[in-house]
Amino acid sequence: MTPPRTLIALALAGLLTLTGCAQDPPVVDGDADAPISIQVRIADGKVSPLGTSYAAEVGQSIVLDVTSDTDDELHLHAEPEETFAVTPGTHRFEFAVEVPGSVSLESHHVGGTIATIDVSP
Repeated sequence: MTPPRTLIALALAGLLTLTGCAQDPPVVDGDADAPISIQVRIADGKVSPLGTSYAAEVGQSIVLDVTSDTDDELHLHAEPEETFAVTPGTHRFEFAVEVPGSVSLESHHVGGTIATIDVSP
């Protein structure tokens, strides 16, 4: 028969393994008085980051610093939608979301959702 302490240790190890695998991507919270900075890199046919979540408030400044080795368009699916034209080199775009909700920032040509920004009132 297995001692109770061994069973408890095995159960805890199993729970830790499950919770470690089921974590959501980190959410980067912004201070409403400071801009949120999103660093985007487009190189060798790939974009990074992918799927990062951010939290912002309505009207908070969001800055995209983009370094790219190719042409692309970044689309911000907000109200209203915005498009940022990217050419090879380094670019800085600044915007604010004025309608609460969840908005996504996507690469149009290289592909992928770079970030999701949850905007609170």
